[in-house]
Amino acid sequence: MTEAYGQRLAKALRVENAPAIVTRSLRTADIAVTEIRRDGPLPETNGEMSGSIRQEDAFLVALQLRDFPNREYWEDGRRASVCDLRAGESCLYDLKRDPTALLDKPYHSLAFYLPRAALDAIADEASAPPIRDLSHKPGAGVNDATISGLGSLLLPALRHPDQANPLFLDHILLGVGVHVAQTYGGMRPMSRPARGGLAPWQERRAREILRAHQARCGAQGGGARVRPIGESFLARFPSHAGSGAAQVAN
Repeated sequence: MTEAYGQRLAKALRVENAPAIVTRSLRTADIAVTEIRRDGPLPETNGEMSGSIRQEDAFLVALQLRDFPNREYWEDGRRASVCDLRAGESCLYDLKRDPTALLDKPYHSLAFYLPRAALDAIADEASAPPIRDLSHKPGAGVNDATISGLGSLLLPALRHPDQANPLFLDHILLGVGVHVAQTYGGMRPMSRPARGGLAPWQERRAREILRAHQARCGAQGGGARVRPIGESFLARFPSHAGSGAAQVAN
């Protein structure tokens, strides 16, 4: 079992409570986000190192919600960088490289968990080749308006999960995965969708989301009936539907 989200991640990053959201909309893999926050005094004068996260073929994308000046970052037991991280910047971490950091100042971030299986599923649905790696500079922050914007949409749900809409959360987390695959993994679909309709992978995603939504409605009871969605309805959507997050970043 992964240690890269929820309370297992909280333990590695020395916080007691870390709310998390997990989506299984891809079926073959989870995508998750965890809020990591520590405002109080640190236990030691010089801080402490974060704990190691069990190595796996996966990535964390951390959106900084608070400045962290002079952050010391380590990979595979060696210091990889020392740099200032500013609120709104994002960092990518390869969990195969045992990423750790010196926690000597208060910190607040959103950590998105993206396993290799999720990136492969996203590429497969886009009819694109598998993603080999994510382009990033170890420990450095990048200004990514898309991740920052999507992250801000998730904060209310993390703080008030009883008011969150699961379908909305599925869309946001999948949007983060698609954006990362395109922007840092170089994902490009191999074929262009037919004019005037959804691409095959977009149609599959639309049907999966609708089926999941119908199942939730049925489980909650009520007399309302949901009509089946036909080909003519799906054809009304433009071919770029579902890829808005990636378009904002360009």
